[in-house]
Amino acid sequence: MKPATLETPLARRFAAALADAEPGRTRIRLEAYAAAFLVAEPALATSPERRARLAAAIEELFEGGVIRVSHAIDGMESPPLPRFIVPLDRVADPPVGREAIYAWRPELAWAARLPLRRSEFDALHSIQAFLRDQGAAAPMVPTGERSLELFGDEKRLDILRRNRRLFAPGRLSLEMLRARLFSPPFAYRRVGVGPVALILENVATYHSVLETVPDDGPVGLVIFGAGGNFSASVCYLAELAVEGPASLIREIRYFGDLDRRGLEIPIAADAAARDAGLPAVRPAVGLWARLLRWGQQGKHPPVDAPTADRLTTWLPLSLRAGAREILVSGARLAQEAVGTKLLSSEPTWTSWAELGPPGVDRSGDSAPELRRTSVALQRPPSAPTGDAALILDDDGNACEPDGEAEWSGWVAVGHTRNWVLNDPILDWLRLHGERAGFLRDDRRPNYDRRTDFRRFVLKKGLAFEAGVMRLLQERAIVIRIAESPEDARSIVKARATVHALRSGAPVIAQAVLRNPARRTHGVVDLLVRSDLLAYWFPELISPEEAEHPAPGLGLPGFHYRPIDLKFHTFDLTADGHVTASADQLAYAVQVWLYAEALGRVQGYVPRSAYLLGRTWEQGDHRGEGCLERLARVDMERWLPNRETTVEQLARDSIEWIRRLRAAGTGWQVLPEPSVPELYPHARNADDAPWHSAKREMADALRELTLLPAMNPERRFAAHLGGLRKWSDEGVSAARLGITSPAFAARVDAVVAANQAAAPTVVPERIQTNGVWRAVPVVEFYVDFETVSNLDDDFTMLPRIGGQALLIQIGCGRMRTDGTWIFRQWTVDALTVAEERRIVDAWIAYMAETCTVAGVKLEEARICHWSAAEPVNLESAYNAARVRHQDAGWPTPLPWFDVLERVIRAEPVAVTGAFNFGLKSIARAMHSGGFIPTTWADGPTDGLGAMVGAWTAAREAAASDMALSAHPLMVEIAHYNEVDCRVMSEILDWLRKNR
Repeated sequence: MKPATLETPLARRFAAALADAEPGRTRIRLEAYAAAFLVAEPALATSPERRARLAAAIEELFEGGVIRVSHAIDGMESPPLPRFIVPLDRVADPPVGREAIYAWRPELAWAARLPLRRSEFDALHSIQAFLRDQGAAAPMVPTGERSLELFGDEKRLDILRRNRRLFAPGRLSLEMLRARLFSPPFAYRRVGVGPVALILENVATYHSVLETVPDDGPVGLVIFGAGGNFSASVCYLAELAVEGPASLIREIRYFGDLDRRGLEIPIAADAAARDAGLPAVRPAVGLWARLLRWGQQGKHPPVDAPTADRLTTWLPLSLRAGAREILVSGARLAQEAVGTKLLSSEPTWTSWAELGPPGVDRSGDSAPELRRTSVALQRPPSAPTGDAALILDDDGNACEPDGEAEWSGWVAVGHTRNWVLNDPILDWLRLHGERAGFLRDDRRPNYDRRTDFRRFVLKKGLAFEAGVMRLLQERAIVIRIAESPEDARSIVKARATVHALRSGAPVIAQAVLRNPARRTHGVVDLLVRSDLLAYWFPELISPEEAEHPAPGLGLPGFHYRPIDLKFHTFDLTADGHVTASADQLAYAVQVWLYAEALGRVQGYVPRSAYLLGRTWEQGDHRGEGCLERLARVDMERWLPNRETTVEQLARDSIEWIRRLRAAGTGWQVLPEPSVPELYPHARNADDAPWHSAKREMADALRELTLLPAMNPERRFAAHLGGLRKWSDEGVSAARLGITSPAFAARVDAVVAANQAAAPTVVPERIQTNGVWRAVPVVEFYVDFETVSNLDDDFTMLPRIGGQALLIQIGCGRMRTDGTWIFRQWTVDALTVAEERRIVDAWIAYMAETCTVAGVKLEEARICHWSAAEPVNLESAYNAARVRHQDAGWPTPLPWFDVLERVIRAEPVAVTGAFNFGLKSIARAMHSGGFIPTTWADGPTDGLGAMVGAWTAAREAAASDMALSAHPLMVEIAHYNEVDCRVMSEILDWLRKNR
């Protein structure tokens, strides 16, 4: 019996689906043929009748001679099913023979090149007739109607469109068949403007959520999934997005019963959503965690272990073990256990941390290749714990410092930072710099505290920590230990920390920790109970792991984990760990050492410690606040790019500080460093208050890290190869180990320019795209001054506050007679309205100038130097357009990036310049006598100007003065004009001479 003679349409579709199931295999096991059945009838994915309908279809195929079935039966559920089936002739869908030589229409000409099966040939034959008789003139109709018209089966087209050989670019499409896919509608309610659609499987929980969900949180749409219907209706979200109600939705979260059906629904819906280009369907983590914690177990047919593993993979790693145990034990949890009473008493369930952070697909454990065994996790059982761990090393020897001499062997955790940054000379400068004659930045004649970015960030960091503490105090009891910097060495405060730990306090702030075994000490921002951490961040730690005891404190059901607070946006790896950038690793090493010290006290070293930043980034996704995610720091983390572990970095940094204290007094930097660690890392800008001193050293040493793409690792290799200065004979990108063609060309250009006998600009002739040589009728030179959202007052915590703005626009042009024309617009206050005013004025000025010159604005050229500011000018303009979508500003503007399209593209290098920033190139050209203009003393860069603008704004507001009139803003305005003018002079000189 062939599929065409099977009696029911479902059996015929099942037969066709089996044709694609596990090709090449004689046997098709239960999971595979069950999946093929759902392809044939997706609506049955979560129907209680699914298994019965599958059994009936198997019986029909068996009786029709299409398949054989195994004697072994799966009786875990009713009705029983064969463990495998055997297609007798791959479900009677043989290849088409000579019949395939067919005169296909042009739209189907590709079919002649395919080895078609009978079912495919018959389908294309019907489509050929449709295209001949109706084609593009046919009205657009639902897929079910077109399927019935074409094949006499309203479901056939749904199966056929999953055939990737037929439905592919340049082949079949629903548009060609004049069919539109409509999804079944679902009930929903819009509850706010948040980006999350929250789907509830059952009607009771749907109404409970509607009663308790806030209108100002991440949830914008609450949807009734109606049980298994949602796997078919999920794509209705796409229609709602077009129609408006779901236009703001960027994330989909699902919560249902914890049983086989309750997990199959979102898995099927996730596949459908991704296929339709919708966001992934992800678990509402906090709701699932509450269900595991509070749900009442009911009876349910046990799920076999492999199926349970497959189903629970949809959940985050932290919940999988508990969910798997429920499934295989023959139990289920009804979602109604998470009802109105529980939801209203715990409003944090709507936070990003509990819904699951935006953009995160599935968090998981670190891969095995990123783990190495940590000595810290292998303490001897006899090692001291509790109070004794504060004064005894692991062998039981007393180690309690008394006086500066004994403290000199101890290292403050915060002092490990510069080693990790690959710039340990900063530690030497901190201890010996002024004695050696070097001057701090803040003690130089041109220092202006009003533009000091480091000072600004330190103040914001303290304010951020205070704001986070206010949030935590609203959620839990917080005990604070340290009150002053001196408390970091206090044994009394360290014992107070242990006492607070023993008491089971939910959160301990400013906890004083000591580690006599490693002789480190410090004050960690937070110690948080593991059970509370699992509650606040359910994706972070599993309930089972959270229950690990702290035997050293006599705590049976939980332990503590350290969290350090940082006014920083943390970049995360795919598994949620901090990335290996030097600044983040510096923070990671510190909290790693706190975790080790805490582990000695509580008798258990946690697998991970954490960093709480202002927000986070992961790939293309960016968070919106500080309590959405914690950045994880694993105790056993291997760092491939540094070829070491976090633990080894910690150990090395501590040994460096001890060696520096013991011998550093006799070291010198000039004329040559006494030790390799005293070579400055010239490309590390996180070096206040010694930035200028380091630059002076680098210039005197002719330091290799002044060159593009150079770093301390490459410098070390160069030293081994006999190269110590950029002026050494034979220095080249190849010998320095720089293999990237673009960076190699830049290094060689910089070396050539700076090794020249007299000031020069290389090359002799610029070969790059000559479009820049022709001077357009109108050519503007533009520079923006901007402020970021860093000037946050933290009143919006946990959300990010502050306001990014474009605050000053300089726009110059050179007339043909050499006259410099410059216009500038500055905001009178740091407001969105003022930003719009100055952009309106700038756009109008350029448009008017172009009109007078007889050209359109898009025919002009707007020159800028992309690295001249903290943000690219095009990005700043586009960001402003987003804030003023009704302004009608033109896009795209005719931008011309001088840096990327001329300077780096060639590359162009100048004697005295070691990078390609505008100020570096312009100052070098001025020093060499190539251009007449340069800057006076004042803000040295965009960051200084940004901090200066914030300072000026506060002072102007206090004095009832327009910001544009404030003296500091006037000074910034002068710098802004020089930026524009030197850009013009550089391009003019290059046109005439290169």
